[in-house]
Amino acid sequence: MGSRKYIKPGELLCLKLTRAERKLILDDPICIHDELADPIRSTPLDAPVRLSLDDLEDLGGYVAAEANHTSDPRLRKKLDAIFSKINHLLELHTDEEPPKSLRLEETQRERQLAEHTVRVAEWAATVLIAAEQLGIKNKQVARFPLTLQSQAVLLTVPTLNEKIRAQLGDKTPKLTVGEVGGLIIAISEALLDANPLHGLALTMAIQSLMNCMKDEIATVLDRTETSS
Repeated sequence: MGSRKYIKPGELLCLKLTRAERKLILDDPICIHDELADPIRSTPLDAPVRLSLDDLEDLGGYVAAEANHTSDPRLRKKLDAIFSKINHLLELHTDEEPPKSLRLEETQRERQLAEHTVRVAEWAATVLIAAEQLGIKNKQVARFPLTLQSQAVLLTVPTLNEKIRAQLGDKTPKLTVGEVGGLIIAISEALLDANPLHGLALTMAIQSLMNCMKDEIATVLDRTETSS
């Protein structure tokens, strides 16, 4: 996990929102409570909204819940963009200062996470080579394994290309074996800077995608053995 900047409890952070994003947050169907809505309403349109970490977490929860609930892909894309901005601030800051005795453990966890990230990326690269040799790298996977909620989490990964990002905004993404492998690599890199809760969600998504690739490879190998 990357280092997060310590701020005092209650200290305000700047959230940059467009006019359209502010309107989307304040209008139905999100319906945030007044204590959260007031600072957004009172902030000049050309200035960032200043919110505490607690308020940002509350707002992110409202936005994520509506993004997961809506059946409108265009609305979901707009909500995901807002959530990404909020999550970025949450990942960079904390108001919980760890005791000195825990800093060594944190360093060890960071090293283990970095090693795990390398192993996952190497595994994905190896399987992609195998998929190319088997001629299925450009084959659409039989069943994309992630839920809409998991797809929304992946939209917060900053290194996703626009094609994959657009696919993850659909109810039924149509990704190839090669694209799934690339997605695994991108998610594993994002793990290094993720907060614990976000990191857990990313790790679960990686495992599901790895199983998906294994199934695709196994299916081809089974057919080959059966026909030989």
